Amino acid sequence: LIESQRLELEREKREAKELQRINTERKEIERRRKEAEEKVRIEGEKLKYERQKLEAKELAMKATKEKEELKRLKRQLSEIDRSVHLKKEAQQAAVKAEEAERIQAGEETRLFMIKEEKK
Repeated sequence: LIESQRLELEREKREAKELQRINTERKEIERRRKEAEEKVRIEGEKLKYERQKLEAKELAMKATKEKEELKRLKRQLSEIDRSVHLKKEAQQAAVKAEEAERIQAGEETRLFMIKEEKK
């Protein structure tokens, strides 16, 4: 009876350590996700500001009829729009990858628990 209680206590300790490890990983993933979102937000604000500057310059160019400069600015605006779009896609891909990591960690823990119960 004492031996079975000792084994049960050891199993519970292992499970607690595993759960603590998983929670630590989840917190780290969440922290990295928030950092990535903040970086994307800041970069988005910078790009938005640059876009506004370019749009203001574009209006001035239209007023003075400098057509070649206007075309160049339009290309820059398109590049900024593409950059913002790609950054958003990259962030979404990162979030999906983190979710997959969490799911995998949960599945590994579940399998570990099943193996431990069988022992």
